[in-house]
Amino acid sequence: VLDHALEQNGKEKCLQCMGQDAKCKHPAETVFAGYLTLQNNRSWKRRWCVLRDHALLSFREPGSVSQGPVGKVVIPGYVVDGADASDLPKGKRHGLKLSHNNMAPTILVCDDLGSADMWTSVLLKSSLALDF
Repeated sequence: VLDHALEQNGKEKCLQCMGQDAKCKHPAETVFAGYLTLQNNRSWKRRWCVLRDHALLSFREPGSVSQGPVGKVVIPGYVVDGADASDLPKGKRHGLKLSHNNMAPTILVCDDLGSADMWTSVLLKSSLALDF
């Protein structure tokens, strides 16, 4: 059950409280969170990422979540796969590729194999819009 939705401005809206977030006692459920390295134009940026309500949200750091995301990918419909070594920054080995029809793929770089496995698992479920 989705308790919160993200508005276009990146702020959460509680569906149970009818948008009265100041009084909301129903926190949105974060499925998984951690650092990922993402490609921004031609450079790579390490971002704090949160998977919530089938959306991958990226923030500058964990303490900046209240300021809203700097990036967002709505995951259902994406294909989640391992990234080719040629898609990854030099020296990195644990990457994922999110692909969608007629869109450039999104490359996610994980810190280690364990986090790559976890991100793969939760992103695959989210791509199928499965509940956690």
